Amino acid sequence: MTSLFGTSGIRGSAKEFFTNQFCFDIGRTFAKFLAKHKQKGKIAVGMDPRESSPRIKRAFILGLQEEGYKVSDQGISPVPAMNYILIADHSLAGSAMITGSHIQADFNGIKFFAFREEILKKHEREIEKIYERVKNKVVLPKGKLRLKGENRALKFYKNLLLGLANSPYPRWKVIIDGGNGCQSKMMPEVLRRLGLEVKTINCNLKLEKFVPRDTETEEAVKELQEKVKKEKADFGIAFDMDGDRVVFVDEKGNFIAGDYIGALIAK
Repeated sequence: MTSLFGTSGIRGSAKEFFTNQFCFDIGRTFAKFLAKHKQKGKIAVGMDPRESSPRIKRAFILGLQEEGYKVSDQGISPVPAMNYILIADHSLAGSAMITGSHIQADFNGIKFFAFREEILKKHEREIEKIYERVKNKVVLPKGKLRLKGENRALKFYKNLLLGLANSPYPRWKVIIDGGNGCQSKMMPEVLRRLGLEVKTINCNLKLEKFVPRDTETEEAVKELQEKVKKEKADFGIAFDMDGDRVVFVDEKGNFIAGDYIGALIAK
């Protein structure tokens, strides 16, 4: 049996592994998986702003549609939003995210969500078995994909964050380093709505400068550290490409490791 899944969804070379035919087949596979579990409704699909993501998303969606599912195109959305939309909108059958997270620019990946959460290991094995039956059985159809973007995932997620915030806050000055990824537009908007003074770096969704950021290392936030000190900001926030990892820099430019943040949240 083909082993597709690693530690976080399916990942591989965008050009060599995520061929159009493979993406189409894995779309059909996910649709068959959801149908087997009697999950009805549209399937929401989001992506990160990598150069290869639109192509992969197109072929994946064609696979979903081949199996009779309608698709809700969420455009560029962070991973937490693609998970939360399943919780907020019970009319959806499932969701998927085209993203390579923090790995290099020429790689990509797909994450899958069903039953109101990211799929479990047992679901991954089930999907791999279905893929063995599906692969290369139907040729990827030609023609343009006609689909209207909805972006409801961002709306649900933004409202969730604003609702959870214990505001009003002091008029903190904060620097956001979006890594040119999925949080580049939304998170500055959320913090400004909460009354913070926000300045940004690396928040270009057109990938002018790709940032394959490993948020567990201080090396990944050197630019943010310098910007915080230069602007005399209260703190800085850095996200990875798909917006599900975050690290902080204090007012002196010191890197705050994730275990400290976890302890603070627990307290």
